[in-house]
Amino acid sequence: MQFVFNLLQSFVQLLVHLGDMSITKSCYFYFNESELEQELFESKQ
Repeated sequence: MQFVFNLLQSFVQLLVHLGDMSITKSCYFYFNESELEQELFESKQ
């Protein structure tokens, strides 16, 4: 029974890790895109 519990725990940790990565990536892309838009806006003026 302990083995199943350990397996489940590591699976959950993996999901959390993947979730963190995708959240971090989307934040990073969003931040970069808004900075690019700002630069374009400033260069137009």
